[in-house]
Amino acid sequence: MRTPIRLFGRSLVREESGAILPVAVLFLGVVLGMGALAVDVTRGFVARDQLQAAADSAALAGASLVFDQAASRAAALQYGNLNAPPGHGNVVSASDVVFGTWNPATRTFAAGGANPNAVQTTARMTQAQGNALQTALASAVGFGSFDVTASAIATGDNGAQWDVVLVQDVTGSFRGELPDAVTADQTLLSCINNRARPQSLIGGVAFTGYGHHVEPLAELSSGFQSIYNSFGNLRSCGNRGMPACSGTHIGAGLQYGLDQFDNYDRANGGNANAGGPPRKRAMIVVSDGEPSCRRPACRTSTQDLRNQAVARADAAAAAGISVFTVLYNENHSQGASNFLESLIRGDGTFHETPDPRRLTDLLETICNAQLPLRLVQ
Repeated sequence: MRTPIRLFGRSLVREESGAILPVAVLFLGVVLGMGALAVDVTRGFVARDQLQAAADSAALAGASLVFDQAASRAAALQYGNLNAPPGHGNVVSASDVVFGTWNPATRTFAAGGANPNAVQTTARMTQAQGNALQTALASAVGFGSFDVTASAIATGDNGAQWDVVLVQDVTGSFRGELPDAVTADQTLLSCINNRARPQSLIGGVAFTGYGHHVEPLAELSSGFQSIYNSFGNLRSCGNRGMPACSGTHIGAGLQYGLDQFDNYDRANGGNANAGGPPRKRAMIVVSDGEPSCRRPACRTSTQDLRNQAVARADAAAAAGISVFTVLYNENHSQGASNFLESLIRGDGTFHETPDPRRLTDLLETICNAQLPLRLVQ
């Protein structure tokens, strides 16, 4: 049976006028050109995916430091260019990092603004930048290179101001692990400083059988360094400037945290934030056990200490303050786990570990959940 292709071939051979030969050459050129374009377009799609990964990385890195624009831009450039397609140099430049406001309701990005909450990045492989995607085959038909671009928008702010009092156990039983806890505390403070709005409030409390102020609530923009340094100087109970060793009174720590919120509100006209984003408030308790009483300094029963802790957690919930608890549970005490978990309120969560080195991870988990980084476009 004769196929159309065989007949076409024979007609070319038998054509005596030679008029079909130019048509055949043209036909072959078209077929080869389409094949070349197909190969290079596929390479273009691969490069586009790689470039999108670079833009995404740049946006997320920038969003993690969105309220410090110099640091944010530096991070965006670093991570964007680290993830660039190989052999194309820098694909993100300083002008490709734009700060602005992301409106989740309308899903729109507006460049500029006094308090940006998002970063838009663009990654480029273009002739203008001298790093366009060079073609492998299509240059034979006049296509020497492709321009490829990709963009992304990421936000590191959920639209709320996050006010936090960090309540740190400094009892004698926590003495050996306190340096790990301090590192975790400072990591949490840095995360909040990098992601929360500058108007957010942070404060600190150290407690044993008594509460002890570390730093009163202050805005991130003015108070971060002071509280960061204060937590770095924390020592276990009995040391100079620390409360006496007298058991574990979580209720006292919570009460001092409540007092910090109350004192701030009285001094600043209440918890209203007219014209701004809503405030989310929280106390984060870091401890190594459930309430206990050490006599003679402590003159109450362990059960009373437990009741006071529950009552203070309830008071926090009534005031719109979430309670998070983080337990260093060296002895895998189920009683301690159950009690610390019973204190969570509002948006709070419970976390525990038998390894003090993991306290940093747990506090970062809280920050990441409350102030998530996410690609929005």
